[in-house]
Amino acid sequence: MSMIFLSTGDLLALEAELASSAYAGLSDDDRWRLLHAGEGTIPNPQPQPSISAPVTLAALLPILSGVSQIKVASFVNFNFVLREIETGSRNGISIWVRVLEGLTLVTPAEAAALAAYLTTPILDPSWSTTIPGPTPKSRLFGQKTWREPDGGSVDFIPLAAVEAART
Repeated sequence: MSMIFLSTGDLLALEAELASSAYAGLSDDDRWRLLHAGEGTIPNPQPQPSISAPVTLAALLPILSGVSQIKVASFVNFNFVLREIETGSRNGISIWVRVLEGLTLVTPAEAAALAAYLTTPILDPSWSTTIPGPTPKSRLFGQKTWREPDGGSVDFIPLAAVEAART
């Protein structure tokens, strides 16, 4: 295992942090975990990104009237339409929408609504309004990294440094 040495200043800052009551009675492993754990949550500074709406049969069917749903489901090449939906091929689905409209299996308004659904982004539902708060490590050292003897670098405080900073 490679050994990483903190500068004297970093080691003094770490010693001061570990001397606080939050670390009293903890093992070095638990101290290490606490140093790298987020402190609560903060508002997500990133704006909510947009993504493409999910392309599923369940999402597309409600766009069609009941009559059109029956016509499309009865279409001899419906299995090809389904394949495009299952693979999420927006281009392939768009082509089939034009074919279905040309065959009058869907109305022009339904074809336009399907085309709009395929091209209109939605806000990413997986985006979180909060993110983990800063860690004691980031509060002490920001985005600092430490060089390893093999030339690599790490952005975490090595356990050996926690052990060395024990007061």
